Amino acid sequence: MKTKITLILFVTSIFIISTTFLTYADVWVRGYYRKDGTYVRGHWRSDPDGNPYNNWSFPGNINPHTGKIATGNPSTYLKNYYGWKYTYELYRSYYNDEQFNNWLEDNKDNEQFAEWLSQYEKEQEKLRDDRIKRLSFLFFGLAIGYIASLNQ
Repeated sequence: MKTKITLILFVTSIFIISTTFLTYADVWVRGYYRKDGTYVRGHWRSDPDGNPYNNWSFPGNINPHTGKIATGNPSTYLKNYYGWKYTYELYRSYYNDEQFNNWLEDNKDNEQFAEWLSQYEKEQEKLRDDRIKRLSFLFFGLAIGYIASLNQ
């Protein structure tokens, strides 16, 4: 009986731990054509999680797929990384809806901003979907463990 409960808890724990590793997954980017017709080959990138310090391109970090060490100045990298994102999140967090919407309206004709905003919204949606998926796996694993423990 005790061995069965231990085994169930062990299997449930392995299941839960394995689903948390999805958080640190690499992401495969399919090849695509830019607006100017240039083809960009498919490649691996670090999972977009909003943390610039764990990106492979952050100076000093190593890309595990190529073995290359990223070069550059960390301050410059962070300035470029946080450009629109920092300003967007600043307005979103610290200003009222009217001020935020006015800021969006002021920047709507900026092509670079529009492209960034579109990508940002897609990444936020993917992050939400990934969180829901991980929580579903977690609850599923807990439910299996609980049901298995009732069948003793």
